[in-house]
Amino acid sequence: VPSLCGLPTYDARLRAETGAAVHMVGLDERAFTHFEFSLVMEKARIDIENSGFSMRIRSVQDDQVFAGYRKLSAGEISSGNLPLALAYAIDNIYDHIFANRPLLCDGHDACLSLKLANEIVTKSETEGKQDIV
Repeated sequence: VPSLCGLPTYDARLRAETGAAVHMVGLDERAFTHFEFSLVMEKARIDIENSGFSMRIRSVQDDQVFAGYRKLSAGEISSGNLPLALAYAIDNIYDHIFANRPLLCDGHDACLSLKLANEIVTKSETEGKQDIV
């Protein structure tokens, strides 16, 4: 999918070190701004919606119509605290420098992200693959 800057957007299917499946879906941002993140687990689903400005947590519950089936609740929507993200980062850096607490995200994490992004682009362009392990 082309983008506003002329670069393509890629889909990717990944496998985390824990074995969890990760599916990244690229969308054409020319239609509208879209960023969502979903964690789908055995007992709940957590969705970061509205470009990170809201979060919805849906728990698994018994289906009242179909006996023996389980479904997700409607969930509750709360603020995603995105406007506070920079303040949280500054607090974490301050605590790291002055209280010797670990950084929640560091340069190593950034390098791993760039390496993964490069691998997605390379495999998509050279091999036409979406599966990156």
